Amino acid sequence: LTLSITLNELRNRRDEAVMTFRPWKDEIAMTDRIVDGDWSIMWPDKSTERSDPLVENLYVQSLEDKMSVAGSVLPSIFVPPRMGTRNDRAESDAQRRRRVMISYWDRSNLKRGLKEYARDWLHTGAAYSMPWVNWKDPEGNPLAANERFPFMVKMDPRQAYPLGHAPNGDLSSILFARQRRIEDLAADYGPD
Repeated sequence: LTLSITLNELRNRRDEAVMTFRPWKDEIAMTDRIVDGDWSIMWPDKSTERSDPLVENLYVQSLEDKMSVAGSVLPSIFVPPRMGTRNDRAESDAQRRRRVMISYWDRSNLKRGLKEYARDWLHTGAAYSMPWVNWKDPEGNPLAANERFPFMVKMDPRQAYPLGHAPNGDLSSILFARQRRIEDLAADYGPD
């Protein structure tokens, strides 16, 4: 993998994205505080006091209800056959592509994680995942290419900065930025 961007260009794009999406990230931080129950009460004398809400937290109740409904059933997958005749196996190719997509969902444990995607979408306005493969087996030995199977990794929208969209509106470029400890990076990617 080669990057066609220098480190300074990457820093500049990150800084620009942080400034561009600051209102969105501030709104997410505010709703995170509501969900976490980080409340203050202002009394008539204008003094404030940290406290549990005095009324039901309707935002959390609504979020959990909608998340349960939206994340309860996997969507259907329809893969249309490419244009052609019945003799060119377009239908069987489409069914094979559908089975491959279902196998990605199974390896990604999407049935269990769908509620988390729904929560991200309803709470932050976006839900992201990226394809990944395990490069090593559980003992740390490299896997051959034919033994690596892709799966989806859920990404936190709080760390996402969409950078570009195609003319049809599809996301074409995104930056994920987060802080990690050096020890964790070394464990994941090696000491170099």
